[in-house]
Amino acid sequence: MDIRKSMSLRLGITAFALALSASVNAWTVSQSSFLYNGQHSNDQIGAKVWRSDQIINGGGSLTVGLYGVPDPAAPGSCPTTTNCGAASCWSSSIPSTNPLTQVGVSIPTYYTPKCPSANWQGFTYFGVSPSTGFGMRTWTGPKPIDSSPAFFMPYKQQPNKDIEAIYVGVRMIPGIMKPWSAPCSGVTCDDKVRVALISDHQVSSLSAPSGRQATQRVRAVFLQQNCVITSGSPCQVEVNFKTLCAGVSCSGITIQGADPAQGGIPYVAGAIGGPGVNSVAPNTSQPIWTSWGSATRSTLFPVTRFQVEISWNQFKNLLAATAQARFGSGSAQNIATMYGSQWGTKTNWVLISSGFGQEVYNANLSAGSYVGGNVQYQNFVAIAH
Repeated sequence: MDIRKSMSLRLGITAFALALSASVNAWTVSQSSFLYNGQHSNDQIGAKVWRSDQIINGGGSLTVGLYGVPDPAAPGSCPTTTNCGAASCWSSSIPSTNPLTQVGVSIPTYYTPKCPSANWQGFTYFGVSPSTGFGMRTWTGPKPIDSSPAFFMPYKQQPNKDIEAIYVGVRMIPGIMKPWSAPCSGVTCDDKVRVALISDHQVSSLSAPSGRQATQRVRAVFLQQNCVITSGSPCQVEVNFKTLCAGVSCSGITIQGADPAQGGIPYVAGAIGGPGVNSVAPNTSQPIWTSWGSATRSTLFPVTRFQVEISWNQFKNLLAATAQARFGSGSAQNIATMYGSQWGTKTNWVLISSGFGQEVYNANLSAGSYVGGNVQYQNFVAIAH
């Protein structure tokens, strides 16, 4: 079971954008744009580059979202504030915060939602380390400095009830990377041709007591670019690999034929095994990816490499599992209903977005639960042997 009912990410590569808007259900980043191209960035990121020159050669934008809701008891207009400016909605100074201990990297610039009318402040934050990568901390429950509740809280309504999260993503131009188009020949070609998703993660602070869950994850979205979108044809599928899962409901794979939190996009999420271990769709008993890096962790861990590979045959199994979840049968006809009649052609599929994030499930805010860590590297490689 996957507690998360997934959130939509907007992803990219050579530009970085931050902006904030608040609604009943979310605070997300939306104005205050600044360049993130590895050079001359005004946030002092410096020369950090988050792409593979061999695979991803186009432009895009890096975006950040903090998902949750303001405390309804906050004074003034905080619960309904919209289009906040960076000066009133973000703070670069968090009381009693030690980013190096909490997220594993030193963060000179970081951002957290706050209430401008009373200076109520969340303790969930995102930041950039100029020489290392991205640091994230997701905090739920009482403030770390006193027993009152933190201003920024998990969702109150379905489909993301009791979830608070941070997601970072890279939006790629469709067609930049065709994961299964590497040249190959022979009867085993559909097993040899695969895409590797490689990511270096760290978890430096963690609390997931009874009844709570904390996760960190890698995310990828694949699009069938020749598919015509209709009411029954989303044309894309989202895959989430958990690098950390601590607390309740941390075993197995979740398959959704239509995720209500993302307008009906099929969704697959689950834990990663150790080197050489295949993960299997629970509704079809067929393998859908193989790990060649670390297995999913459940406690604090230093910088660790995770590598998940999806062969063309495994990807077809994954599509069949989403069709099984939606229609009760993973037949070719049902797969075509979701992904178009040309779903079985390798070169029709593109990786349109990638990313990473972390989240906390906490239904009882009288007790705290949190996770803090960083991501220092992410790469996607098409493999033909």
